[in-house]
Amino acid sequence: MKKSLLLLSVFGAFTCFSQKKITSYSDRQFNESGNLTATDSTAYVYSTWEGSINYNGPILGTNNGSSVYLWNWEAPEVNFTTSTSFMNGIQNMTNTKVYNSNFQVTSNTSTTNYRELYTYTSSGKVATYRYENDNAGSWVFSNGKNYTYDSSDRLVISNTTNSISGVETVTQIDSIAYVATTMNISSVSSNSSSDGITFYPSELIMYTYTGDVVNTLQYYGDDDNDNTTPLVYFVSATYNYTAGNLTSFVGYLVSSGVVTSQVAIQVDYTYNSSNLLLTDNQTGMFGLMGHNYTYDAEGFVTKVENLYEINAGGSLYTAQDEYFYYQSTASLNEMSEIEFNVYPNPTSEVVNISSSNSINSMILFSLDGKKLISQSNGTSINISHLPQGNYFLEVQTSKGASRKMISKN
Repeated sequence: MKKSLLLLSVFGAFTCFSQKKITSYSDRQFNESGNLTATDSTAYVYSTWEGSINYNGPILGTNNGSSVYLWNWEAPEVNFTTSTSFMNGIQNMTNTKVYNSNFQVTSNTSTTNYRELYTYTSSGKVATYRYENDNAGSWVFSNGKNYTYDSSDRLVISNTTNSISGVETVTQIDSIAYVATTMNISSVSSNSSSDGITFYPSELIMYTYTGDVVNTLQYYGDDDNDNTTPLVYFVSATYNYTAGNLTSFVGYLVSSGVVTSQVAIQVDYTYNSSNLLLTDNQTGMFGLMGHNYTYDAEGFVTKVENLYEINAGGSLYTAQDEYFYYQSTASLNEMSEIEFNVYPNPTSEVVNISSSNSINSMILFSLDGKKLISQSNGTSINISHLPQGNYFLEVQTSKGASRKMISKN
């Protein structure tokens, strides 16, 4: 499941807390006539409970690879030990992950002759990512990422690297700015290069907020893809909410700096009685697409129906069905939970942790399962730089692990 940089999350938080492991994933792909064209599936094996997730559902926001689409569906990254993939019923790949003492993935190697390598900062953030291919028994660099964080552990620079004439070269620089001391992103700018020497602006996205809720977006892009002229301001978008749920995202075409009434992109959202997203539907000049979501009783996605535009135009068809299968973490033999206390809770700055067992590490997650802070020592964790809200604190000891919800006020 691919990694991507989530730049803005606007999905509502859940009040319940469950943990599950994805035991398998499968998808079926169809053509415009509804005929099945391909099947794919992956089975996951775990040696520790670390692979458990809090949430598997749509994340609404901006993905740095999705450009003007300005939103995305993405499944969570699964911390499996080994996975086996099957394409059209034939085994085609086995992946094995290696972890360090902080349960962070350091390598992910495939029998189809590629591997992924990761390094981390002292606070547990990913510092570098490398994708390498096996060339006659030697690992050869293909592409990667380098990440830079500020003093508040906020990602501020993401450099994309590629192999140019056999040399690892930076080919894209994404710079991220924030609103004051919050985690709210005020702008994301990208500069691209074909040779790693001369860089040209490729896109700029700017946001406005009310509190922690995003209101508007301005999109500037290299309209003619010539890599020489200044960026063109061509989409101005608004986010619309009802009872705290995002109900529509509407982007209007901008002409000569003036916002017109022509809709360039619109995404509409519907929810069930539990505020879980049921459908999203994109219309406008950027094309038609959408998703339908099915959940289990605990709010985990079990099926995602991916809809795309028929080339003849004017309608959607089911291009892919994705299925997720789970095992409850509570039923896993290796899951040994320990008791710990947190205080004060809620707090605005520092959370203290006490346990009868020696604490090895502490990890703070957002409610959608994103790892925010990771510490390998100490008995307290500073959350002063995070926005108000609820988080999950995971404490790991030699006797086991457990999670509790904490609140930032």
